Amino acid sequence: MNFRFLFWVLLPLFLFFTACSTNSGQFDTFVYGKVKKTISVDGEVREYYIHIPRGYQGNNALPVVFVLHDKGSNGNDFYNTSGWSTICESNTIFGVFPSALSYCTQNNLTTTLWNSGEINENQLCNGTQQKDDAVFIQALIDRLNIDFNINKKRLYLAGFGNGGQMVSQLALTSGNTWAAAVNYAGVMDKNKNWQVQRNVPVLFQVGNKNPLFFGTGDGLALSSLENTIRDTNSSLFKVKNVFTKAFGLPDTFDNEGDMITEKKAVFKNTENQKEFEISLIQGVSHSYPSGNVSFKAATYHWDWLKSYTL
Repeated sequence: MNFRFLFWVLLPLFLFFTACSTNSGQFDTFVYGKVKKTISVDGEVREYYIHIPRGYQGNNALPVVFVLHDKGSNGNDFYNTSGWSTICESNTIFGVFPSALSYCTQNNLTTTLWNSGEINENQLCNGTQQKDDAVFIQALIDRLNIDFNINKKRLYLAGFGNGGQMVSQLALTSGNTWAAAVNYAGVMDKNKNWQVQRNVPVLFQVGNKNPLFFGTGDGLALSSLENTIRDTNSSLFKVKNVFTKAFGLPDTFDNEGDMITEKKAVFKNTENQKEFEISLIQGVSHSYPSGNVSFKAATYHWDWLKSYTL
């Protein structure tokens, strides 16, 4: 056999595969881009997707953003549509996109749901018990810490809808884990006695045309945010009440934002540090905007999250 000929035939294949994967000598071999993985937790095989940016070489500890989808979706769909994979690649961070489990609801439909304790309109079928998703997320952190070099002082949460509810629960119950968290359009009204480890900086954000919060009319004018937060019958009051009570924050807030695209209510602790914010975005319904739109949720959320370190 002509070994010189064989060498030049196989060399391009060798270069191709080594360009797509690497091994740092300490961590598992990995492939760049989207990778589907599974992990066994609490008797269930759980699915998640991870984005591994090309800037990762194994010897540099990267931040991690856990991105939680809305009810009825899954990790793969949210990876493809949320815009977070682009953010993870361009900023050299890991993105983790877990999938919630499917459950039977009282209308005899099966849908994916996070066990956030906020399932009102989707009450489960008799005898259906949800798994503990907080245990699932912690198992993912432990797995990532084995497989990759992660910066455990820069673990972040971002969730949409039911995923946002789950984000809030994690922020309220495992604050020593998270640097910061974003709940995007996840209703919160379970004002129980949360056992808070640490006041995690939390951004709650919602579009002013979201029908789950403001009905099906013209939506909520940005100028009405302050009065709506103080209205005990409003969803925003309930969200505010959960966090100010759990975090022990004063009920007063500062107004920020340009009043054209966004208005914010910012709640600070006694040391004048921002710990909870409510952001109202002009012209957005119940969606996680990405692509060719003026408000890109993932871009905004990473710009907000990245300023915090545990």
